Amino acid sequence: MDGGCVRVDPPVVQFNDVKVGRVYRTTVTVTNVGKTSKTVLIERPALKLFKIMASSAAKVVASGLSVSGMLEFTPEKEVEVRDCLLIHIDDVETLKVPLLGFPRACSLLTDSVLDFGCIAASSQVISKHHHITNQGSAPGVFQVQYNGDPSVSISPCSGVVAAGATQWLKVELCTDRPRQIDEKALLKLQNRSAVVLSIKAEVVDQRLEVFDLQGAPLSCLWFGPVYFGTSCVENVVLRNNAPRACDWVCLLQDTAAGTEAGVDLQKSADAVLLEGVERCSPATHDVSQVLACVPKQGRLGPYDTTTVAVCFSPMSKNTSRERKRNHSTSRQDYCLYLLFESVDNRYGFTHHDGNSSAELAVTGSGLPVSLVPSPSGKFDFLTCVTGQRVDLLCMLQNLCPQLPVNFRFRKVAHFTTKPSTGTIAPGQCQDVVLSFTARQQGSFQVCQKLDVLGHTVQRVGNTAEELIGLELHCFHTITLNLSAECRSETTHPVPKLNPGITPAVTNPTGSLPHVRSSDLSRCRVMVPAAVLGANQTRLHEHRRRKSRKTKGEEFLAFPNDRATSIRPASAHRQYRTIFTGVRRYRYVDTNYAFSEEEEEQRRHHRQIYSDFIKQLRRTRLQNINERQQEKVEDDVDIGIVPSHGLVPPTLHISDLESSKISETEPNYSYASQADRRSCSKEMTSINRQVMSAVPSSSQEVADCNRTLTAQELYQVVIGPLLVDFGEVCVQSVCVQKLELINHLSVFVWVQLEVDCPELQGSSPLSHVLPPHSLNTLPLTFQSSKLGRFYRPVSFSVNRQHPGQILVQAQVVPLALELSTDLLVLRPTHTWLAQSGYRSSVTLRNQRNHAAEFTWRPVVTESGILFSIRPATGTVEPYRELDCEVVWHPSFTSPSEGDFDLCVHEGNTQRLHCVAKVGVTSVQLAEKKVTFGSVPLNMPTIRTAVLHNTGKNHAYYQVLDVYPLPGMVVSPPEGVVPSGGQATLKIHFSPESAIKFDTRVEIALRNMKSMELRVGGSVEPPNVDISVAHFQFNGVHAGFRRAIPFVLTNHSSAAARVTFDLAEYTDFSLRLPQPFLRAEKEPGVSVVEVRGNQTVDCSIVFSPTQTASYDFDLPLMVNGVRWPAAFPSPLSTPSSCSTSSSLSASGRNNVVRPLPQSVAMAMQQPQRVQATVLCAPLEMSPSSLEFHVEPQAPHSDAYTKTVELKAVCEESVFWRKGVRKHVSWWFDCGRVAVTEYRGEGELCTVSPSSGSLRPGQSAYLTVSISTEALTTGSGRVTKLSLPLYLGDEGGQGMGGEEGHEPYRELSITITIQPPRITIRPPQILLTPVPLEGIATATLTLLAIGYPRGTTVSAEMDEVELEDGAKIQPVSIIFPEGNNIPAQSQDQRHPVSTQNQEAGWTSITCSVSFCSAVSLSLCSTITFTDHLHNKFKVKLCAIADNCVLTVWPYMAMHRSEQQIVLKTGATAVEAILQRHHTPSPASGPTSSSSSSFDHNSSTTKNSASDSFPDSDSVSAQASRNTDVSPNKDTPAILGAPEFPAANSEEGPYYQNVLKAVERWFSLFGWPSGPHPISVPHTLRKVVSQIQTHHSSGRTYGVSQNKDSRSVVDMLHHLTGKQIPGIPRCQTFSSDIDQRTSRLLQQHQAMLTFLRVQGACLGHIRPEYLLDMQEFKHWCSLLQANEEEPSLDYSSVDYESLSKRSWTDVLLQIYKVLVLCRVSESGLNNANLKNDNLDGILPVGSQPRASNIYSSCELRLLLWLNVHYQRMRKTVWGRGGVPSARWIVNFDLDLTDGLVLAALLAAYCPYLICSHFQRMYSTTSSLEQNLHNNIIVTQALTALCLNLDVQPTDLSDPNPVQMLILCVHLYERLPQYLPLHAITLSGDLHSTFSKQVRLKSPSFKPIKYQVHLLGEDAHLFSLPGGSTVTIPPKASTELSVQYSCSVMQPGEAALLLIPSSPFGLCGTTLTFNLKTHVSHITPTNTVKCRSPCYQLKVIQVPIINPFNKEATFRVMLEESQFNPLEPEKKGDGIVQQASSEAK
Repeated sequence: MDGGCVRVDPPVVQFNDVKVGRVYRTTVTVTNVGKTSKTVLIERPALKLFKIMASSAAKVVASGLSVSGMLEFTPEKEVEVRDCLLIHIDDVETLKVPLLGFPRACSLLTDSVLDFGCIAASSQVISKHHHITNQGSAPGVFQVQYNGDPSVSISPCSGVVAAGATQWLKVELCTDRPRQIDEKALLKLQNRSAVVLSIKAEVVDQRLEVFDLQGAPLSCLWFGPVYFGTSCVENVVLRNNAPRACDWVCLLQDTAAGTEAGVDLQKSADAVLLEGVERCSPATHDVSQVLACVPKQGRLGPYDTTTVAVCFSPMSKNTSRERKRNHSTSRQDYCLYLLFESVDNRYGFTHHDGNSSAELAVTGSGLPVSLVPSPSGKFDFLTCVTGQRVDLLCMLQNLCPQLPVNFRFRKVAHFTTKPSTGTIAPGQCQDVVLSFTARQQGSFQVCQKLDVLGHTVQRVGNTAEELIGLELHCFHTITLNLSAECRSETTHPVPKLNPGITPAVTNPTGSLPHVRSSDLSRCRVMVPAAVLGANQTRLHEHRRRKSRKTKGEEFLAFPNDRATSIRPASAHRQYRTIFTGVRRYRYVDTNYAFSEEEEEQRRHHRQIYSDFIKQLRRTRLQNINERQQEKVEDDVDIGIVPSHGLVPPTLHISDLESSKISETEPNYSYASQADRRSCSKEMTSINRQVMSAVPSSSQEVADCNRTLTAQELYQVVIGPLLVDFGEVCVQSVCVQKLELINHLSVFVWVQLEVDCPELQGSSPLSHVLPPHSLNTLPLTFQSSKLGRFYRPVSFSVNRQHPGQILVQAQVVPLALELSTDLLVLRPTHTWLAQSGYRSSVTLRNQRNHAAEFTWRPVVTESGILFSIRPATGTVEPYRELDCEVVWHPSFTSPSEGDFDLCVHEGNTQRLHCVAKVGVTSVQLAEKKVTFGSVPLNMPTIRTAVLHNTGKNHAYYQVLDVYPLPGMVVSPPEGVVPSGGQATLKIHFSPESAIKFDTRVEIALRNMKSMELRVGGSVEPPNVDISVAHFQFNGVHAGFRRAIPFVLTNHSSAAARVTFDLAEYTDFSLRLPQPFLRAEKEPGVSVVEVRGNQTVDCSIVFSPTQTASYDFDLPLMVNGVRWPAAFPSPLSTPSSCSTSSSLSASGRNNVVRPLPQSVAMAMQQPQRVQATVLCAPLEMSPSSLEFHVEPQAPHSDAYTKTVELKAVCEESVFWRKGVRKHVSWWFDCGRVAVTEYRGEGELCTVSPSSGSLRPGQSAYLTVSISTEALTTGSGRVTKLSLPLYLGDEGGQGMGGEEGHEPYRELSITITIQPPRITIRPPQILLTPVPLEGIATATLTLLAIGYPRGTTVSAEMDEVELEDGAKIQPVSIIFPEGNNIPAQSQDQRHPVSTQNQEAGWTSITCSVSFCSAVSLSLCSTITFTDHLHNKFKVKLCAIADNCVLTVWPYMAMHRSEQQIVLKTGATAVEAILQRHHTPSPASGPTSSSSSSFDHNSSTTKNSASDSFPDSDSVSAQASRNTDVSPNKDTPAILGAPEFPAANSEEGPYYQNVLKAVERWFSLFGWPSGPHPISVPHTLRKVVSQIQTHHSSGRTYGVSQNKDSRSVVDMLHHLTGKQIPGIPRCQTFSSDIDQRTSRLLQQHQAMLTFLRVQGACLGHIRPEYLLDMQEFKHWCSLLQANEEEPSLDYSSVDYESLSKRSWTDVLLQIYKVLVLCRVSESGLNNANLKNDNLDGILPVGSQPRASNIYSSCELRLLLWLNVHYQRMRKTVWGRGGVPSARWIVNFDLDLTDGLVLAALLAAYCPYLICSHFQRMYSTTSSLEQNLHNNIIVTQALTALCLNLDVQPTDLSDPNPVQMLILCVHLYERLPQYLPLHAITLSGDLHSTFSKQVRLKSPSFKPIKYQVHLLGEDAHLFSLPGGSTVTIPPKASTELSVQYSCSVMQPGEAALLLIPSSPFGLCGTTLTFNLKTHVSHITPTNTVKCRSPCYQLKVIQVPIINPFNKEATFRVMLEESQFNPLEPEKKGDGIVQQASSEAK
């Protein structure tokens, strides 16, 4: 820094990279550079961090001198510090020196451009590194942001660069296609602005190009015509147009489109095909020898070129055999294709759209040599002598019009040609002179070779790589046959033969012994006499013809040609005579020749010796093997334990080689692609156990170290080069196979290098491939990162030839697809109301990993009443799962709801559910409900009934629940089931006297609302009490006095009068017996007085102490204080307030106040006055108890003393002195006795009368008469002995008329005879299977017996139907049958009257077991030593039917199972105990979604049949858990239905639900009628109006549904039930009605028992309604003499529900189950059917202890169909395992059995439904999925009994049995009756009419359904409903829209509109289609020259409303040129015939 004449050094002080706590120093120098001296003052910095070590005073600095100071910097924080140092110069100028302190910081530097340059598009991933350098002193952070082309990836995306370090960014580029890449990435660097990184690359296509020698692109190489056998060579230039080097090979594509090999293109195609057919040989041959390329392989550098020679050598394909058959060689044209391909393409994988290879078309023609010699090919020269010359002229003609012929004659001895060589032009001739010059004697037969010369390729060595060029050589040879003879003139002597035929020998014999028959003419001169004219005669021509046919050579027989012996020289030589030609006799000399026997013997001996030698060899080899075996198996034990301590030798691959591989150089011939394919078929797969990972043998090491050429490397195939895993889920394992193929004849070593963690699971990575072998390598992929995976995997061949395999995958999260996001739920009219609306949605998992899901409801303000199950689950990979959605309908239920499908670690989708409520028809049974006279302030109930006559359930809501003050309509909303009814209760408690007529509006969902009119009048009470003033004067304390009065109700309405005497405890109200009710509160009595009724009452005054009373009688009438609450007759009611309060009720209400003349009968309250006097006499005790033993002796125990004592003189009673004594007396004649029916006095008092003075006492003796007592029948007798004051027979002490008892002495006499009380008094055993044991324990409570008394038990035998008697009950006393001593410590459940008595107990065990079906109801009799009999009732059932023993199965559902046991005669299904708990404990707990739904719909129907009835239906059943203990199953004497929350409760509920479903659908004659067990069945409806005795009228509706169980029985049996009239009415009198009902129920039970029902435990009274049942119980208690079951402790609802359930099940058993007959099995062709070894279960009734014969038939039916159909239905996706179906629950859980059953009768549902099922289930949700499909199929067939999928997943045997019976009856109707074929033209609509005829007298309505895989192509123009008139017919039209050639099939189902009625049966037809004719929709014409590519545009139109896959098929014409063309037999007609 220069400041004038002063310089500061340094001008800026900067401290870099400072650290906290350290001290940094530097020197600051101020130099005076001026000419004068300067005063310099250095001022200290402002910050304390800087310190200057210099003088604070100014210094004078001379010129040229300087002053300096030390500056210190001590940083305290890692922050930047700035300050300045002030230097003052002469106080004139101030210099500022900046002071800067910088902490450590980073300095990141990088380039902005990354250029890959020009690279080839090889689909490889190339990488380049880009640096980020940190030149600072602190680490720096960088971040890369790039969202460009996914083929460019940068890693890492962020990081920290250390100080002074360099971070390299790896930029990877996928070269998948040629393009220009210019991508931008943003680099964010710390402490620096962001840098834009430009990534550039030019990706070009790597391709090979072919040029000619002039450099022009070459696509076709034309050779022209060439003679067969010659060659033509053309050179081409091959260029690598790419920036990288490549190895290339040349391939001959013999299978490319347009290839022609050896075809004469000048002929027509038909002629060529015909020629091939006639030759019976293929038209193609190996073309690899026709076309050759030199070199075949090589390496080209970047943009390098090479010259390749292409040699064309046509070869004739005619064989020599064909040429012999006169098939001349014709012209052969060739059109071949050469492919120049880069080897790197196979190991670097070019992109899909690239064209890296170059194709070169090669055309040429092969012509035969047409050089014809003339006149022929055989030339015979004349005979000449030695030295002469003979010439012949030969003309050579070249018939080829295109090529000349170069010829050359070969040199042959004695023959010469002129000219010997030459050229013949095309179509020209050449004369050649052939000369024969004889130089020696003889005959000359010479083949003169004429060579045709041409250019051929000369090869050196065995390989085709060493071509040296073309040379002129002979390639064709023509042979000329030259014959000539040269003889000398010398004459040879001729042998002399005998010219005659005489045997004289005149010449040497045998001179001509061998003369052939053909040389007969030559012997004419020699033997003219013998020969004569033999060769000319025709006499023996036939012999000569035969001789010609003789095989072998024949000779002439001349006379005397043989000497001595006539045996021929050769046995096989034939001789014939000269003239006749007869074969000469061959003489066999036995001295020299073998006979035939000798020849055969020689052959036999040779065979014996040969067999002997072979046997010796076999024996020797066998001995050698035995000796070797003995060495191995030694019997001597040397103490070595096998496999202990011995290490086996290492086994090498070389040791397993059976033969050594030749070490010769392999022959790599130039093979075409077809040859390589044929070689690949012969590949042998390597066994993995012996596969080598590294070379082991010497041969493998030698071969694996070789360097392969490009041609050899091309034959090592590793593929696919692009391994695409597709979409792979995160963390899932996916495997793809990589094929390694070795076409070479040597070993090849292939090694893979995996450097990414995603592929680390792949193993093994090293393979040694044997020659001509194939192996697979599994590539395992697993990734934890989402996104695209694109990675090359490097490999090497023989560790020298690298390559790459591209692996790509798309890593995606788990996801599920919904079949629809909008689910519409529609009603199903065959389902009951509680089933709701149901539908299903399908979850599809299209990915490779199992997906776990959870459904979450979207709860809105209006709530959600949809549920879905399973709520959670897992969907397997590439599978689907159905979920059931249920809407719980009501009037206010929202019709829309949403669910979120949440996939764990995956996606989330929303399902929107919409419910469409169906329209129906609902009417009111009565449009007006009349209340009549309604009492004021008292509740009154009326009912209104809604009838639903439509097909859908109706949902209603009462809009005005409170139409009037005090009136309530309930329930406010509910459901009216289809075909059923709902009851509305109207509760009215009026508060004012009015007349009303109002309307209640009832809204119906999706329908028009209705109005219910309600009318009546409210009457005020008019009650009168006959006594106005009650006076009780002078009543002594302890005395009792009553005043009677009459309570009268003058009104027609009932009145409730309440006497509230709670404050006056000495007063009470006495009522008559019918009006007695339990007091709600002490002192409060309520009297209900009907209209115009009178009640006699009394007020009783019983004072206890002296007092005085004067009060108004407290009364309340109808809950209102009387009379103050009611206005007087003179007052005017406030009508205004009443009307105003009612005006808000609505405009439909008409309310009028009653007239003012209505008045109350009583105006003043009743007055009560009473005075209490002091008691003059006291009695002690006031009660006595006597215990009498009948057998005990008389004692004083029956006499007791009572004390009477007068009060003392101080008492008020004596104070006036009027009385001196008090008289008293007992009236024994007026003793009040209860429970005594004997004669005579029971009690006497002595003395019975007397008088007492003040303070005196009298003791009285009270005695009882045991003689009179024992004559009675009662056990407890109560006496009331009155005590009177005053004179006996006179007036009382008060002077009143008549005497009132002063006191009463209570006497209780208890008789204790010896007796036994049995607990329980009645035994009901659980029904058991046959031979099952049911036990119960009885407790005998004995009293009055001496110790050791014996008790015996007996029971009558049971007589069976066949007369046999059995004893199924056994009675055992486990602790003995002797009564032990009494003990006061014992505690027993005795009666309350005998709590103080001593009881002893005896335990008795009762067991029941029967081997036959038995329903027992008998009595067990216990007898004591006095022959007293005590009885207990026993009810027990043993049966082999599920419908009977289902309670036993419910109790033991987890302890016993049904197993198959081989019996003596059959296989039996037996229920026995097992130790494994049942797996089906409730699958809905984990697979269902439960939503709280408080439905207002009530299932209880109200009844107002009788006036006194407390409607049973209105009361909810008490859920009391009374389920018996499993060890003691019978502890109660009445049937019971367990509570829902008990252990057996769900099982019972399922049975009840199954019963309700079936009887609701099929139990009624008029169609489905919803029932509720037991409420619907036990109700009773009166027919007429009834008038109660009180005068009150109760109206009963005539329109209510009066169907009863009698109608049900009549419908199911079709006949009248004995003892029950068809139409009967019931009286309103409860006694008569109860009796009538008991008679009806008894008759019904008797009828069912006769039919075989097991109902011995059901009593008629159990089937009564609550009112009748209570009445029966009261009658039972009144008439009961013997102890019986206490029904007051029995839950009535449980009893009734269980009883009716058992009755209905037995009705089903005896009337429905019996329909499963043997004939049905015979009709189903199941008799004696044994499939897959499944033996049919025996169908005898006793073949099972749990199943009846009908149930066994059902099991057989299920077994056979399951075994038949399981392979048919699930043959593709995995056949389910075979199984025994032995039960109706567990074996049907997975739904496969029911699906197979439905498929057997309805095969058209297999593709659409059943193939989607899991054939092997592993989870509960899979079971539910299968059962959802089964229910869908049942619903589609209208066979669903309202069975839900959860019912099938957790099946109940009763429910499933009912379903199976239903299917057994209905499924045969679904077998097709006929097949209907619809035919027509393609792309047209077929139509056919089906005539339906009805023989019924009623119209029948059918619903028409189309089912099947092609059902959507069929239609019903007339709609889906068809009605057949009575005794008439109608037609149903079916149409089919034909758009494809494939025949369509479907099923036509006609199901009655009411499938559960009897109006008709189901009809089924098969629909088939046939395309009879095809009319082309369009004609596309095309003209193109031969072998020239032309593109044809064919329009494709999709007529469907969804995507469709199409296929194009080109068919060649079948025209035969040898046959005349048939008319109309075109391609279209042929396609039509093939479609048939």
